[in-house]
Amino acid sequence: MKTPKRIIDLLTERSNYLTLAENNLDKALFKYQEKLLNDYFKIIIPMLEVDASGNLVDSLKNSRLLQTTEKLYQGFLKDNKYKFGEDISGVFDKTASLNDKYFLSTISQTSQTFFGPLAAITKAKINARMGLSGGSIVGGSFLDRLFANDDLIMSLKKFMASAVTGRMKQKDFLSGVNKLITGAGEGEGAYQRQFKRYAHDLFMQYDSAYNSSIATALKMKYFIYQGGLIVDSRDFCVSNNGKVFSKEDTAEWFNWTPAQGEYPEGYKIKQKDINAVPSYLSFAGYTPLIDRGGYNCRHILGWISDELAQKLTKQTQKTESS
Repeated sequence: MKTPKRIIDLLTERSNYLTLAENNLDKALFKYQEKLLNDYFKIIIPMLEVDASGNLVDSLKNSRLLQTTEKLYQGFLKDNKYKFGEDISGVFDKTASLNDKYFLSTISQTSQTFFGPLAAITKAKINARMGLSGGSIVGGSFLDRLFANDDLIMSLKKFMASAVTGRMKQKDFLSGVNKLITGAGEGEGAYQRQFKRYAHDLFMQYDSAYNSSIATALKMKYFIYQGGLIVDSRDFCVSNNGKVFSKEDTAEWFNWTPAQGEYPEGYKIKQKDINAVPSYLSFAGYTPLIDRGGYNCRHILGWISDELAQKLTKQTQKTESS
């Protein structure tokens, strides 16, 4: 028995939306960092002390600009955090809605009668865990720390201090600041790069946390590991794509090695040591139902009934034995 088309379609819809949300967030982050650069050039640059040769002066005034830069950055965060919270909240709401649509299509009518309150409680719980309340980011939360991105301000202040001490030419200093914040056409800026590292996982982990909580409440035991394959898909995902697993099965993922995998004909294992647990499964805090195939994994969990799981598993076993 093949996985029902309605299930594949619903999972594909959810997966496509998560990819779209990641791309949209990336565009928003680009706008945020452009604004930060404009604010910096508007406020900090005119205050720089430069000598007749166009070099930064190693002066007390220029040194004090480090504090001004810190204040500028903190103001930037404060002014934009609410909008960022709205962006994230909108994605979380839509993700929860697509999960609800999926579950309502796959669970029994008996379960559907109390699904609404269950979904509301689950959504509130996961949002609180992430650090959202009423569409706003909660101070000190995971999202708050992610948005603050201390790495950028530390890098910027370090660069400024070095430029002042080394009496860097102003034009080189402006170019360096531009490159640091935006990448200046040579790659992603520090702000965008920080978020891109976590943005996809942020949405995918929300999706996994939400649907796993719903599945636990509904006492569902099985899921399809769904997400398709791309050129750089990891060995783990290639081996498990489209397969049915139980919650208990995921305990084995901690010790999974490429040597244990079952791959499409002609597939070449990417990892050099096929008997070693991949780093994307062996990091501290790895949680199978949330992290799946590790950082930037594009697979999602499609929870299914015991009956469908048994039919799909029997069909797989029959195909493998024939």
